[in-house]
Formats: sequence, structure tokens, C-alpha cells
Amino acid sequence: MYQGLQEQYSWVRYKDDLEETQEMRAEWDKMSEVLQFLSIDQATKEVFEDVIEAHETYGIAYLKVIRNLAGEVIGVEFIDNIPSVQKTAPLSPYVEVEYEMSGKTAKRQKKFCKYRQ
Repeated sequence: MYQGLQEQYSWVRYKDDLEETQEMRAEWDKMSEVLQFLSIDQATKEVFEDVIEAHETYGIAYLKVIRNLAGEVIGVEFIDNIPSVQKTAPLSPYVEVEYEMSGKTAKRQKKFCKYRQ
């Protein structure tokens, strides 16, 4: 059963590739149980794919998180596009934007979009 769950949730991984401990196994089992029943309407991965797609399309996305009385997450639901918010196509011209990463500065060309409600 453990192997089957691991294949089903192959998109979830530990950050570091370490030797598995009992603590890691218990954490994986709890995570698998939560993910398995997180969304009844569709696969959990599909819920998050819908959220990402909506955010990229409309510039805004909604995910309803359902908790029990103990405050534990027991479910999520994707909330469809709110038709009052619209995103324009990327505007011309490109704008030069300055980024700072690891103490270094880089300049990139970027187009921006407008959102209207």
C-alpha cells in the first residue's frame, strides 16, 4: 500500500534525499491520508493545477480551505473564476526591471498586464 501511495503522490517529495526514518514514514503516512481525502470532487493535484491555471489566466485565483474544529485542514475546494476580475494581454512596450538575487543585480525586460474589476 505504501508503494502505491508513493506512486500516486509522486509530485510530493522530500526536499532532501535522505535515508528514511520512522519519523519521516509517520509524516508521509499522515500527509498521504490528508492528500487522499483533501478533495472529494477531483484529484488533489488537479485542484492545485486549476488554481495555478486560474492565477495565470486571470491574475487571481481562489482556494477554499476547509478545517475541522481542531483547526486541521481536512479539505480544499477550487473556486471558479470570479467574472468581475479580468486580466489584459501583456502591454507593450517592454519595461526594464531590476532584480536583486544573492547580492547581485540583474536587469530584465518585462511586460506588465492590467487587471480590471
